[in-house]
Amino acid sequence: MKLEYNNMKVSVIITTYQQPDFLSEAIESILTQTFNDLELIVVNDDPLGQETEKIVLSYNDPRIVYIKNEKNLKGAKSLNIGLRAAKGEYIAILDDDDAWISKDKLEKQINFLEKNPEYIIVGTSSIHIDRKTNKEITRYTGGFNLKNIEKFILTKVPFAHSSILCRRNAMISVGGYSEDLPRAKDIDLYIKLVKLGKFGFLPECFIKYREIVPEEDIIIKKHLLDAFFHKKVIWRHRKDFPHIYFLSSYLKISLRYLIFRTLIFLPLLYKIYRKVRYNKEDFLPTLKIPSVSRIGLDIELARQFKRLKPGIVLEAGSGCSGRLPYKKYIPHTKYLTLDIDKKSKPDICCDLHDIKWESDYFDAVVAIEVLEHLYNPQKAIDEMRRILKPGGVCLLSTRFIHPYHPGPKDYYRFTWDSLNYLFRDFQKVEVFHHGNKIQSLWQILADGKLKIFLNIFNPLIARISSRKTRFPCGFIVYAEK
Repeated sequence: MKLEYNNMKVSVIITTYQQPDFLSEAIESILTQTFNDLELIVVNDDPLGQETEKIVLSYNDPRIVYIKNEKNLKGAKSLNIGLRAAKGEYIAILDDDDAWISKDKLEKQINFLEKNPEYIIVGTSSIHIDRKTNKEITRYTGGFNLKNIEKFILTKVPFAHSSILCRRNAMISVGGYSEDLPRAKDIDLYIKLVKLGKFGFLPECFIKYREIVPEEDIIIKKHLLDAFFHKKVIWRHRKDFPHIYFLSSYLKISLRYLIFRTLIFLPLLYKIYRKVRYNKEDFLPTLKIPSVSRIGLDIELARQFKRLKPGIVLEAGSGCSGRLPYKKYIPHTKYLTLDIDKKSKPDICCDLHDIKWESDYFDAVVAIEVLEHLYNPQKAIDEMRRILKPGGVCLLSTRFIHPYHPGPKDYYRFTWDSLNYLFRDFQKVEVFHHGNKIQSLWQILADGKLKIFLNIFNPLIARISSRKTRFPCGFIVYAEK
């Protein structure tokens, strides 16, 4: 049985900033609700963009109230602008990249609040989906104990912000959203509201919540920031809760902040320190925590790869069984691999000393950490030069101070002089070093009993740069034919 709604109105607030791909879906999920005595307030926080305005005005629906900020004010201020403009008895919030997936979402929430006047807010379960793939990641079904909502809310989020329906007078009485918080504004609002009345929860999944599925180090940063601002929110409300609630919750969230949410941090820590990242992408995954010299090598390689022009690229000595860690970072039209080992499934299976390929064919030949394993490096370099087109580039790296590492043999270490001599037949030769005395010493120390502990600091040590040194970890050669 439906309740009769007499002179009742719901104000739905959307704040938006450069989300044209999802905004239409959000708006339509509101306008198609079975409960239609509502107004939709869209606060555009992008004063320069026109696309959002075109989308909103294209609906030509009298229920839509459009507000455009004169400057970018961020989330909390924009939400308060919408709250001040709202006329409804109830306030609903929807983020611009989320959507309501049930047409009776508002109707059921209003029924709940009408039947239970002691409740001031009600949220729902939500489906979390990958923003890029649109695949379901998880479902947040709440399940918190409403009797202990004060204690629960100090350490966890009871429901998604886009799912709430709240009494407008309650939101106004607590001053709306705290504008000095760049994050955790919803948690802060819930903590303020919990002092005024009860929280309700509907177990049905009424909203679709889009998440950006980040890489590991971004996850850690996000959870660290979330924990930090959650901690900050608790501290500002410490006088409003019983001592035991405040103390236990504050200690819990502080511990979570210090260890970056241990349950996810520990398995991810290993993954983070075995990767070096450039342009927000994994550059070179390795099979273990990388050495200082490995990280320094990757940093210098990232600079040199940007210099390569599109064309046909050969990775010599790939030996990676199809993994090809460099492929997506080198602009090319065709990418081939060469290795003497058939198990690595190369495109060309032959010895680098005698390359079975036509001359003047490749635009670039890449040989990373190969030269020290060749019994006749001069012959191999001459062969790489032969198969390069005029103007083609040979990009090569090799070790100087580095442990013995047979693969299957480890013949040589090279210097500036020896590399310049080996590449003497190229028109232009540049030799770059990576690493310095500190990094070379650190690498030696980290190879002993303290290896596991010391390697944790490798990414920091690897970024100590030095233009001149007599103790480099290794070299990179950029040679043009």
